[in-house]
Amino acid sequence: YLHFNNNQQQTNNRFFKIQPIIDHFKDRYKATLIPYQNLVIDEHLMLSKDRHSFKRYIPLKRRRFEVKIRILCD
Repeated sequence: YLHFNNNQQQTNNRFFKIQPIIDHFKDRYKATLIPYQNLVIDEHLMLSKDRHSFKRYIPLKRRRFEVKIRILCD
């Protein structure tokens, strides 16, 4: 079994056993990630059987009724 924290020092934090690993990754991401450097607009088609006014009908596809979603990705 892997242990990253002492079981005798338990707190109310649900993730106390892996908290050192979480803190390490959060610090590394903050040091390496530069937000808004590479922005991309991506389009997805999502299956929808609901009744919407913005639903698209594409007869050539197997899933004919889809909703087009645009996402801003970093």
